[in-house]
Amino acid sequence: MTLAGSDLRHVVIDGLPVTGLDATGLFALHEVEEALRERGIVLSSAGRAKELTECARRRALESRIRIFPTLRAAVRELSPKLAGSAPAADPVSDVLASDIQL
Repeated sequence: MTLAGSDLRHVVIDGLPVTGLDATGLFALHEVEEALRERGIVLSSAGRAKELTECARRRALESRIRIFPTLRAAVRELSPKLAGSAPAADPVSDVLASDIQL
């Protein structure tokens, strides 16, 4: 997280490729959420909202992990680059292309 910079406030997990979450995955998600929360960072998930909401409910995480319907919706709402910026052809794609590193 030090590589991301001190202004990191949100981490969004792309849930679209997730086909299932077992007990080990839920435990890991819980651990990641706690570690991020201790640093003042909010964990969110995007995609597969129905499935992830059910998984989060089982692990009592639903009140601590914000779940967006799509990655685009998460970026649109959480990115400070989009807040107050002049409209572009597709500002969400610009943010996704510049900020998401694999």
